[in-house]
Amino acid sequence: MPNVMEWLDRQPKWALAVFTVVLSLLIGFVDWKTSPEIAFTLFYLVPISMAVWLVGRRTGIFVAILCAFIVLTSNLLYARVSQYSNPAIPYWNLLMRLGVFLTVVYLLSALKNIYASLEKKVEARTAELRKEILERQRMEREILEVSEREQKRLGQDMHDGIGQQMTGVAFMCKVLQQKLSEKSLPEDAAEAGEIAGQIHRTVEDVRRMAKGLFPVGLEDGGLDAAMENLRSNVESQFGVSCFFSANPGIQIENTNVIIHLYRIAQEAVTNAVRHGNASEIRIDLSRQNGGYALTVQDDGIGIVQSGKNAAGMGLHIMRYRAGMIRGALDVQKAESGGTRVTCLFTDQAVDPDEERIA
Repeated sequence: MPNVMEWLDRQPKWALAVFTVVLSLLIGFVDWKTSPEIAFTLFYLVPISMAVWLVGRRTGIFVAILCAFIVLTSNLLYARVSQYSNPAIPYWNLLMRLGVFLTVVYLLSALKNIYASLEKKVEARTAELRKEILERQRMEREILEVSEREQKRLGQDMHDGIGQQMTGVAFMCKVLQQKLSEKSLPEDAAEAGEIAGQIHRTVEDVRRMAKGLFPVGLEDGGLDAAMENLRSNVESQFGVSCFFSANPGIQIENTNVIIHLYRIAQEAVTNAVRHGNASEIRIDLSRQNGGYALTVQDDGIGIVQSGKNAAGMGLHIMRYRAGMIRGALDVQKAESGGTRVTCLFTDQAVDPDEERIA
């Protein structure tokens, strides 16, 4: 029924008006061929209602008057006026039917106006909600972009600033160790060497943290290099086995997609180590259903709630990042134990100016 009404709404007004008039005449013809004892009032209300709702109030009044006179004509043609106990009865019935028809016209017209008013209010409120949602999405996107820039800046500062300075201090400790050795102070020289070793290890930690904040491969080497960097950092930092594999021929060109995928994998790996007590993590990039799938699976204790309704700030951010690349995130308990995080996506990122209502 809704499809029929939508189709009728798309038709020209004049065609609908002609249709209601023809329908009224057809009903009048059937009424004429039928005994006056059988009332056709409800049937006449069909073209009247259609005229009011689909064309307008004036057309509805015209069709209502037409239907009233059609009823009068059919009754007079079927039976002579003299057959009535009073010659005024047919005309009295005409006025009564016309009153009923015009009342229906008035009520339907009022109902149509109320419906149109409500529809405008709904459209206005929908536009407001759309604007609010778009504004919220814009703010979320800007927060992520600011966070990404700050992570990149901190990573570069740690690598180029603190890392270089500590490397210089370690070199000075080595020089001090040599001088102390030349002065026959082996114990002091050993302590200086130990300090230099500690500084070197700290420098490695700083560089590893800097790469975690913003790996060089994100912009220079692409997704494979960034994932390989993530795998190496996970193994060296957390002491767990981490593997990365990608189907041959997969090339992700969009830098924004690469950044979001890396952050999704990074968050999933971090959750697996810190909350899942995982000892082995596998990161896979494959083709699936005309798109791509990034899967992070671990052998940890799994998650309490799985599926698309799994909660948590980290999962919320991962889902938002997946949406930014026109993807979807799913978190499930793996059949072999642990957790499996899957991001289905295409090699396209959402344009900042594009409307995106989730």
